[in-house]
Amino acid sequence: MPLRFNPFAALLPDSYIIAMAKLQINQFALEPNDKQTRKKIETSIYEVLRKNGVYYSGIICDSSNNTSDLIDQNKICVYLEFQTTSFSKLSKYNLIAGPLKWDHKTASYFTEKDYLALFTDLEFEVEKLSL
Repeated sequence: MPLRFNPFAALLPDSYIIAMAKLQINQFALEPNDKQTRKKIETSIYEVLRKNGVYYSGIICDSSNNTSDLIDQNKICVYLEFQTTSFSKLSKYNLIAGPLKWDHKTASYFTEKDYLALFTDLEFEVEKLSL
């Protein structure tokens, strides 16, 4: 959905927008991968992009890209496409978030903060899609 023009949005690199989306997804790390959580993720990403003046954004986080196989792996997939301005190219990404991978051999050196991160931080796979 096109939004009002923001002259500074053209300066936003894709990496910044992806980082903002990751932060929004990470807020739902302990939530189940169900219809309500996926809708909350879509809404929160859309709101952040809108507040940053992104011209167009399309977000898909539903059963079409969150298969039962992906859900069984405790992962969630978000398809994100955006244009920072009306004259910029359309960028498309698949973001797949899942639990952090950790080595049990180094776990004895973990602090309380490290253990908390295991349950509240997600590991991301970011795939840029071609047009």
